[in-house]
Amino acid sequence: MKPLVEREKVVFLIEDEQRQYPIDFKERFGIDYSQFSVQPVALSEYNRLIWHTQLSSHNGGDFFNEIFDAHPNLVALPSVMLSNTYETIEKQKEHFKKAGGLQDALKLFPSWNPHIVAELYSMRNPSDKDYFVAAFLNQQFGTTFTDKASRIVPALFFQPHFSNIVYEIHVDQAGRAVLHSEEYDLLFRGRKTGSNASGAGYRKCGRL
Repeated sequence: MKPLVEREKVVFLIEDEQRQYPIDFKERFGIDYSQFSVQPVALSEYNRLIWHTQLSSHNGGDFFNEIFDAHPNLVALPSVMLSNTYETIEKQKEHFKKAGGLQDALKLFPSWNPHIVAELYSMRNPSDKDYFVAAFLNQQFGTTFTDKASRIVPALFFQPHFSNIVYEIHVDQAGRAVLHSEEYDLLFRGRKTGSNASGAGYRKCGRL
C-alpha cells in the first residue's frame, strides 16, 4: 500500500475499511498534506441534491433549512420559488453568452465569487445543472459553514416552492389510491400547462 500511496497519493477505503477515515497520512505514510493548499471543489463535482418536497402551499419547510444551515457538508438555502429558479438560470445563461471575455463576465456578476465566475466561463458547454450549482454557491448564507478545508463535495439542500399546489386522490392502473398534482406533473413528466415555464427546464433544475 505504501508504494502506491507514494506514487498515486490516493487510498481507497472499502466496506469496513471506512472506519479508518480520517487517515493521518503523515503518521501512516510519511506524507504531510498540510504543506499543500486544498483544491477547491469544482462545479462539475457537485452531484448530490436533497429535494425537500413541498406537500402544500403553506408548510413549515423552512424549519429544516434553519437546522441544516450550519452543516459542514451541506449547502442549505431558504425556500425559493421553482419558477424563479428556472428564470434565474436562463438569465445567467444569457449574461454569459453576452460576455466577450472573462473580464466582461466578472463585471456582469460583481457579487459572485470570481473563482466561480471564471470556472463557469471556462467550461466548454455548461449545463443547466452547472448554472444551478453556481447560483447556490454564490449565496453566502448557504455556504458560510461549509468545510473549506475538506475535499468532501457538499450536497445541495433544495426546497422549491410552487405558487400554488393542489393534490387530488386518483386511482392508478394497479388500482391503488395515489396523490396526484398537476404542478408536480410539470416537473417530473414534462407537461406544459397554463402559462408556466416548460417542464423540461424544471426537470433540469431538479436532477443533478
